[in-house]
Amino acid sequence: MEYSTHMIAPLDILSGKTKEELIAQATSMIRMRHPNIPFEASEYRARCWQSSSELKVSFERLICYTEPTARRIFNVVVNFVGNYIDPLDSPEATQFYIPAEADRKIIDLVKQTVGIGNGKYTDAFYIAEIAMDGDVVRVSIETDASFRILYLDKTTGEQVMSPLEGAYIIRTTPDEITSVPVWTEIH
Repeated sequence: MEYSTHMIAPLDILSGKTKEELIAQATSMIRMRHPNIPFEASEYRARCWQSSSELKVSFERLICYTEPTARRIFNVVVNFVGNYIDPLDSPEATQFYIPAEADRKIIDLVKQTVGIGNGKYTDAFYIAEIAMDGDVVRVSIETDASFRILYLDKTTGEQVMSPLEGAYIIRTTPDEITSVPVWTEIH
């Protein structure tokens, strides 16, 4: 049974699918309902979540190009049971970030210079936030256990300042809190 934009998919049918199948179905749903939005799943970290009554796929953008004067939404959540794509099915859809050509050039420069997308950051989830300050691109990379801030020339990609780096202590949650999960991640 294929998912339709006009029906709510039963949880029992969806819960038997693999993570890859759910991501493919969510990607297809986004592209079908919002064909004017260039959505590439490879630019996101996709995670599948299930509760006793819902099933969602969240897409977290890996590289976020921020501007201090603009409010942008970078992430998408597909709720299969609710038949809803947040924020694309809401009035906030106008704030969903679609890279302009100039933004894409900076993003590509950062990918090439820093090594994002070439396997360097495959061991841990990361989010890279890019912000411009005149001719300098500030790149903040955060993984599960560390952070790194780089300052690059916007045309050459050369580092213009020493990077700032640090690590986090990964805290674990007490067993009594995690023993009754509200949402379970599908791996």
